[in-house]
Amino acid sequence: MLSIAIPLYNKRPFIEKTIQSCVHTCTLHSIEHEIIIANNASTDATSEELDTLAALHQNCRVLHLPHTISLPDNWLFALNNCKGTYLKLLLADDLMPAHDPNKAIALIKNSKADYVVGMTEPIFEVKGFETNYFEYANTFRKKLNTDLSAAQKAEIISEHIARSSNPFGDIGALMFHRSCLTTLNLGVKAGLPAFTTFPDLDIYLTLFANHSGAYLDEIVSRFVFNDVSPAVRRNTESDSKLHGLYAEYEATMPLHFITAFKLKSLTEHLSQEQKRFFFQNIQDHTAALLGCHDQLKIHSSHASRPQHHMASPWSPSTFIQRFVKYMLG
Repeated sequence: MLSIAIPLYNKRPFIEKTIQSCVHTCTLHSIEHEIIIANNASTDATSEELDTLAALHQNCRVLHLPHTISLPDNWLFALNNCKGTYLKLLLADDLMPAHDPNKAIALIKNSKADYVVGMTEPIFEVKGFETNYFEYANTFRKKLNTDLSAAQKAEIISEHIARSSNPFGDIGALMFHRSCLTTLNLGVKAGLPAFTTFPDLDIYLTLFANHSGAYLDEIVSRFVFNDVSPAVRRNTESDSKLHGLYAEYEATMPLHFITAFKLKSLTEHLSQEQKRFFFQNIQDHTAALLGCHDQLKIHSSHASRPQHHMASPWSPSTFIQRFVKYMLG
């Protein structure tokens, strides 16, 4: 069975289309499925809308949380309430295209892959806003295959994490075997928050480091940019309103949440020498994470390290250090 987990908070205007897209795709391809919705104590009319939709779709189950928990914890809560062998996360304002999920399931069944990542088609509902981010993410995903060694994984991620705060892209393009839940739950079992970075990046990094993945050359996700999307708001709203957006993030994130999207802007003022130092650290710590430091070919090893550099809690090196500390427990 395929379980589709939808964690949400105040998504009443979007959730009906999202659920309908899941039902349509699974019915079209005769997929045994369930839709698990974790309602994070929404304060709008989302709860009533979900109860109405659940009554219409027998495979849809709604879990109403009595109090709002952190966004990452709600993602993991939704996943852990799934009963299927194959799991998929979908955000409440994104859509599941009419592709055949059996193709991803077959890849997991018949190969060494524990997870499969396909392509994402962006949908721009806001006029004047466009980004080529998913062109980059879809290209990056093509590097995923079950034959990657630990050294190759380290080299791939160390090269691309310096270019993008999340080279993997949206979580909707991912399907994984439920055995991966054991790995995703390690932080909670160690008394840590569900995830310590953006949850989509953290899930991808965790699976990438600990499991074998495969690429499916087919559109499996439709990521919708609407007027409430953080990516849109960061580019269209005034500084004063953006402050409110960041406050919303902080309200639903662990105290030590790392805002990965700030990495680029916070390092743009650094000298080339300082940037090389940080990128070197990214490679060093990623290699240490994967236990293959001696095997990893460091691209910038010829660059001399400065004796003094700018220490910042938002620096790429600190970002990777915290991730490594989390991964290693």
